[in-house]
Amino acid sequence: MSSSKRIIIGLPTTFDFYKIIAKHLREKGFEVIDISYQAHDFKYKNFSQKAYNFFRKIFLRDRHYKNKLRFRFFENGAKARLMRIKGMADYALFIRADAYPRSVIQLAKSKSKKLIGYQWDGLNRFKAINDYITLFDRFFVFTTTDLCTKGVLPVTNFYFKKELKEKKAEQDAKTAFFVGSYEKSRMGIINSFSKKIAALHYTPRFHIFLPAGRRVLQSDYEYITFFSERISYEQYLEETEEATVLVDFLNQKHTGLSFRTFEALGYDKKLITDNETVTQYDFYHPDNIFILSGNNWEQLESFLQKPYCPISRHIKEKYAFDNWINYVLDEPPYQEINLPK
Repeated sequence: MSSSKRIIIGLPTTFDFYKIIAKHLREKGFEVIDISYQAHDFKYKNFSQKAYNFFRKIFLRDRHYKNKLRFRFFENGAKARLMRIKGMADYALFIRADAYPRSVIQLAKSKSKKLIGYQWDGLNRFKAINDYITLFDRFFVFTTTDLCTKGVLPVTNFYFKKELKEKKAEQDAKTAFFVGSYEKSRMGIINSFSKKIAALHYTPRFHIFLPAGRRVLQSDYEYITFFSERISYEQYLEETEEATVLVDFLNQKHTGLSFRTFEALGYDKKLITDNETVTQYDFYHPDNIFILSGNNWEQLESFLQKPYCPISRHIKEKYAFDNWINYVLDEPPYQEINLPK
């Protein structure tokens, strides 16, 4: 990639994920103009502000007023960075564009040759995004059910390549690793599984992010640690690399494959998941990925005893960030990344 290429990026700053994206883009030769911001911890100042947002959303069909409030503190700085761009940036890439006011997306569009969006959540979860899709030159979704929406393209999540540590011949302890946000609908299976995997002499390293105001009884979750301070993505990847097995539990709001699925692929880790759609992808192998389904716990031990089956380099390269970014920007060479039909 030519060093003259310039790209605007905008995405939530949670877990410092944006820093990893910016770093890899710079390594590919891009000049990065970053307008990412913390969008998740917004609170209304008072009841009146919350009520006015409700009025605008219901009666004026304005689904973006809350974003305007959330972005107010960052708006001048972000717009100033965009206005300082001389000429046109080659690309603008937004992940979760609905976290931004429409005016910011429009300004980024006016300052770039190609505007690209990626929604790493289901379109029905944050419905305001549907009002943005037509602004983009290329807009991507990662779940099959969203492909029926006009003007969208398919893509999956991805993994970042890294220099992996040499594996020990004998690990001191076998570990099963999971990090996720608290969702009441899946806490039952997470808790049950943590006990099952512990019974198979694996140490569960299960960490659940608990948002402010949410309380749980820790004694009900013997093998789960709850935390309120978000860890960085770099820290998360360190634990991923050290784990024996990665575990993933489906977000009930969509069936798209999580980043954890592709990290398991990229780092040659076994994966245990309750997302059955993974069987429809070209990297699926039953010796590497175990599908939790019904009461098939008794089959888990034999799965864990089988050696990992190496996946071809060609397939692994397809889901790496380098290929992903070339594909979404439409900058050959790249392998197309499709979703199962």
